Amino acid sequence: MTFRSSYSNGIRGHLKNVILSLIKEYHRVESQFQHGSIDKCVVALRDRNKDNVKLVVEDVLSHANVAKKNILVVQLIVSSFSFRLFT
Repeated sequence: MTFRSSYSNGIRGHLKNVILSLIKEYHRVESQFQHGSIDKCVVALRDRNKDNVKLVVEDVLSHANVAKKNILVVQLIVSSFSFRLFT
């Protein structure tokens, strides 16, 4: 994505796209840890990504801060509606 295309819908459109991409990434990471214990989830994640250990480590470390990420996502959603980005 180029600078020009990322702002094609203006600053508000760009802000909306950034917030949506952050929430999608949050969902991508956290959905992997919803089924079973952390150990089982890490093993399943490792098995799915045998050729990309870096991704496994990044996702596990990201999940380790899930409480802080939950707060951030809620604040992003509340702020988005206060700026009327999704209305």
